[in-house]
Amino acid sequence: MNIRIKELMYYSIAQTFVQTLPITYFGLFVAGIEYMHVRTPDGAAFDVTDGTLVLFPPGTVLDFRFNSSRCNYFALCDIEGMSGNRLAFCNGLELAYYVKLNGKRLNLIHDQFERAEKLANSSIQRNRKAAELLLCGILAEFVKLSETVTPRIPEPLLLLKQKIDADSGFRSDIAELMEEIPGSAGHLRRLFREHYRIGIAEYRAGYRLKMIKTWMLDHKLNMKEIADLAGMKNVTHLHKFIRTHCGMTPGELRHSLGR
Repeated sequence: MNIRIKELMYYSIAQTFVQTLPITYFGLFVAGIEYMHVRTPDGAAFDVTDGTLVLFPPGTVLDFRFNSSRCNYFALCDIEGMSGNRLAFCNGLELAYYVKLNGKRLNLIHDQFERAEKLANSSIQRNRKAAELLLCGILAEFVKLSETVTPRIPEPLLLLKQKIDADSGFRSDIAELMEEIPGSAGHLRRLFREHYRIGIAEYRAGYRLKMIKTWMLDHKLNMKEIADLAGMKNVTHLHKFIRTHCGMTPGELRHSLGR
C-alpha cells in the first residue's frame, strides 16, 4: 500500500466554503466543525462531525463551516490500489468513507497527522517519504477500524443514477428516467434512499444546484440562460429553487461563488 502526497496541510482558521475534491482526500477533523455536508460521486450524502478520520474519493463535494477552534489536517494524495469513485482496493475490499474516533485513539491519530504534516512540508526528500509512510500507517488503522462496508449497489440502481446524471439539461422528470428500469417506482425509490442515504428528488436537486453553480461561474451566461440550461421555465423558477436550497437570490449566490 503506497501513498503519494500531493499536499498535506494543517488548518486552524475559521472558514466557510464549498469545494469539489480534485483527487483523493485523506484527513482528520479534530475540532471546530459547525457543519460539514458531504456528497460523494456515487450519491452518498452524510454529515461529518469533530473527531472523524475521513477518506473521500475525487469528485466529492464538501460544504462546510469551521469556527475559530478549528483543528483539521488534510492530505490530497494518490493511493495505490484505489480505483474509480469508490473507495475500493484491487482485492475487492471496500472502505467506509469515515471512521469516528475518540479518546486515546483520536489523540494518537492526531499526533501522527501532526508529525506527518511537518515532515511532508520539509525540503528534505527523505522526510517527505517518512510522511507518506506515516499516512500508510494511519490508513492501515482506518482499514482496521472500518466496521461499516459500503454495500454493493444493485444494477438497476446504478442504471437509474447513470440516467439521472446523464440528463444534465433536466429535460426528463424522474418518472420518465425510471422507464425501462426493472422494478417498481416505489421499490427504486426505497433502494435509492437505502444505498445512497438520500431520496431521488433530493439527489437530483443537489445535482441541479451543483450544475447551476458551475454555470454561474461563467459570467458570460445571464440568469435566463442559466435557467434554460437547468431545464427551468423562467428566471422566477430559478429564483425560487435557489432561495429554497441556498437561502439566497441567484445574484447573491453568484456573488458568493465569485469571492
